[in-house]
This record gives sequence, C-alpha cells and structure tokens, in this order.
Amino acid sequence: MKRMIVVGTVMAAAVTGSFFSTVAIAASGEKLTPEKSCGCPKGEPGKSGDGFLQKMAKDLNLTGAQQEQVKAIITADREKNSPLMEKMEEKREQLFEAATAEKFDEAAVRTLAVQKAELEVEMAVSRAKIRNSINAILTPEQRAKAEKMRPQGAPGRRMMPPPPEDMPRPEM
Repeated sequence: MKRMIVVGTVMAAAVTGSFFSTVAIAASGEKLTPEKSCGCPKGEPGKSGDGFLQKMAKDLNLTGAQQEQVKAIITADREKNSPLMEKMEEKREQLFEAATAEKFDEAAVRTLAVQKAELEVEMAVSRAKIRNSINAILTPEQRAKAEKMRPQGAPGRRMMPPPPEDMPRPEM
C-alpha cells in the first residue's frame, strides 16, 4: 500500500511538473522547444558521466581503484538504461507535440504524461541504485564529505532528506 502511495505521488509530481514547466515557458513568450519543455538540456551521450566522475574524483580524493569502480558503475548503468532513456526522450517529444498542438487533446496529454511519469519513476530508482552502489565503495570520510556536497534542494523543490546517521550501509 505504501509503495502504491509513493509511486502515485511521484507520478503525480512528475506529471504536474512537466505540465507547469511547459505552460510557464509558453506563457513567457519564448519559443517552446522540447528541451525547454522539460527544463533539461539535451545532453550528448557519453558525456554526462565523465564530468561527474572527474568532479567526484577530485572533490572526494578517490583512489585510482575507486575511480575505476565508479566508472564501471556509470558505464553499466548507461548501457542498461539506454533503451529507457530513448523511451523517455520519445515520450518527452510526444508530450511536447501533444501539449503544443493546435487542437488540444487533454486525454492524449494525460496518457503521455502518465507514461512519461512511469519512465521517470524507473529512472529515479536507477539513480538511487547508482548512488547506493557508489556510496558502498567510498570510505566513511568520503561518504560524509559527499553528503555535505549534495544539494539540499532548490526553492520550491522538495528533495528526500538524507538517510539517518545510524542507517547501516551496504557492504560490497
């Protein structure tokens, strides 16, 4: 029951966020593009994880072995989630087209928004798994530093609170 409530809440938030960001951009008079409709830049495949790894290696003083492990985690995730990312891009473009069509079809927009939200749930789970896998290879000092570096959320945006200090960490 709790899982259904959480999934429903995440999906509702994703649908609402997608809708309002599209409406806000359209109302601003800017030319609306699929990239602006989701508020995210269209990245180049293979680039985002590389910068993340370099920054993490520097900020947390990762060893060479840790860097290789993080790179392997990111690479495996990228390969595994490539089809999911393609579906997400497809749904985002379809939602953009439906939301900006000359003749508005609310049912189509709702259907596409729910489908996109379901994919966003899968991506959120994937990101949580990556974070957990990376945290497992960090030393306690590196984990503490990483927690302090993690953004606590922008105004108007809720983020999950950090886990309790006494929460056991997975062993690898």
